[in-house]
Amino acid sequence: MKGCGPYIVDEIEYKNLNAEMNQFYDKSCENVDEVKPVTLEKGQICVVFSEELKCWCRAVIKSIMYCAGHYQTECFLVDYAKYTFVKTKDVQVAVKAFMQIPYRAKKCRLYCTKPVTLCINFCEDTAKIVPA
Repeated sequence: MKGCGPYIVDEIEYKNLNAEMNQFYDKSCENVDEVKPVTLEKGQICVVFSEELKCWCRAVIKSIMYCAGHYQTECFLVDYAKYTFVKTKDVQVAVKAFMQIPYRAKKCRLYCTKPVTLCINFCEDTAKIVPA
């Protein structure tokens, strides 16, 4: 898994990482060209400014779309387990120093679980569970 180290990180390390990251990217906004990615693509790891959380967050780009005169990216915030939309101007290059700590959110799925649905036959007045 990307971003995962062999050790467990405590809450204080995440708070320190977040504080350092916000300080770095707030200062970097003055020199936008230095931290602006050359290209954006699906699956790319980056740092985005979340309007909802009011801070810079590590993220993975899920999609890029054109909306209302500008480009937006749908991102998964890897430390908050949230999906959010951000303008491409709020996407920055992920500095390697901020990628040393493992992500807090991990994508998982249930093993050997299949979706089912209730199928009702009104003519025969029966109901049974079938694969969805």
